[in-house]
Amino acid sequence: MRNIKIGELKAQLSKYIRSVRAGEALTVMDRATPVAVISPYEDQGTKILWIEPVRTWKELMKMKVRPLPKALKRTMSKALSEDRESR
Repeated sequence: MRNIKIGELKAQLSKYIRSVRAGEALTVMDRATPVAVISPYEDQGTKILWIEPVRTWKELMKMKVRPLPKALKRTMSKALSEDRESR
């Protein structure tokens, strides 16, 4: 991995983009401090995962749902308040 200064990157961006396209990773330096890494893009591929439903919509609508336990019926603001008080 090659280190390059910000000014040099700005002045010769096209050159460095070609290097990255060729597979080289670059570390961008602000004086002596590394601030960014420019590396080749790796296509992860867009895959859609389709899972067949176990039940139909009509079956789901007919199901009886048990009420939530009292511990889960509190509001988000109450949960946050309780969490802050316990600290």
